[in-house]
Amino acid sequence: MLHQAQGIILHSRNYRETSVLLDVFTREYGRLSLIARGARKNIKTGNALQQYALIDFVWFGNQEIAKLNSFELRKSITLSSKLLFSGLYINELLYRTIPKLIAYPKLFDAYLNTLHDFAQNHAYRLRKFEHDLLDALGYACDLTRTFDTEEAISPQMHYRFIPQMGLQKALNTHAQTISASALFAFADEQYFDDLITDEQRQVLSELKRLLQSAISNIVDLKLIKTKQLNH
Repeated sequence: MLHQAQGIILHSRNYRETSVLLDVFTREYGRLSLIARGARKNIKTGNALQQYALIDFVWFGNQEIAKLNSFELRKSITLSSKLLFSGLYINELLYRTIPKLIAYPKLFDAYLNTLHDFAQNHAYRLRKFEHDLLDALGYACDLTRTFDTEEAISPQMHYRFIPQMGLQKALNTHAQTISASALFAFADEQYFDDLITDEQRQVLSELKRLLQSAISNIVDLKLIKTKQLNH
């Protein structure tokens, strides 16, 4: 029985003598592994089966590792310089966190939108995708109020972030706390239209620390080789 879905390649590696094993993220089927037989012998096929391309895949066989029957390139997405490393980072996050054969349609749409819009508000979109991933996997915390007292975030205050719990009012301000201004800014995409001020950079630094603290509870970030390259 043939199956068909649009997807994007997260990861690929050589398989046996002439084939390639693809790890693909699709909207309808989630993450799946496909064997592209003879892809290393066919230059045209090998060049087409690259990351950051929206592809129509048709496959058959075992659900654990299926065989690619045919494919059609729909759209290539070009990432360059630091955007390429950030793209590798989110691909590795998906590869290491989402289970196979479980559909995450909202996360797939968020992933595709992130790749399309990476050139705009790049650092913000990276943090936003981290939050979307946590939300899809059920690990996102409410960033608008404290988890212990359920008080709304208050301007001028600082908060501690406790993974899998949420925010707690900080008694003292230190390097590991996050400011209310950073939390408010995260909800306002327009705040990051032009990253030119020290305040904006500080806000992004705080958000990065918070979100990667949350992610580290579901995956060992030391395993993600591109982590140190993302901004």
